[in-house]
Amino acid sequence: MDSECKNNTPHKVPRGLFKYLILSYLEKKSYSGVKLLTEINRVTNGSWSPGPGSIYPILHKLLNKKYIKKDSDNGEKTYSITEDGKNYLNTGRKMIKEYLKKSPFVNIMGEILGKRDMIFFLNTQITSILSYFSNNVDRTNNKKESFTGEDLIKIRKVIDDAMVRIERIIDQKGDSA
Repeated sequence: MDSECKNNTPHKVPRGLFKYLILSYLEKKSYSGVKLLTEINRVTNGSWSPGPGSIYPILHKLLNKKYIKKDSDNGEKTYSITEDGKNYLNTGRKMIKEYLKKSPFVNIMGEILGKRDMIFFLNTQITSILSYFSNNVDRTNNKKESFTGEDLIKIRKVIDDAMVRIERIIDQKGDSA
């Protein structure tokens, strides 16, 4: 793997996605550069900690393109998204969704890892998604996106039941890896 790893997790985001991540945070509220870095570190449980040399050049480019604007909040420089920035972010979201639909990543990883390890990988990814939802239960103002702790427990049970069924099917067929 080209990049160094921390906690066995690559510390880099695929090229070009960092700007969309920044815009997605700024869509929710204004942040200073330091607070953006702190939030990214928190959300990734410290597995990815970009530094000032990563974020400030991107913030500068986003400012130049008028996707964000700089504000001053009690003497602290903060950034907020503009309408052009929201449009750009929505275009980026569509592009990312299309890429994920067509991505051969899962098939390639399946060939490399084998069925049993892919089940582990799938479960790990689902756990990460549930962690994201549980970390954002009380932070969203959109009731459609808000999950209660009870909702998350129900979702986890359905996923655990499905994982057990998938493992049984694989056990019946045998694992080629």
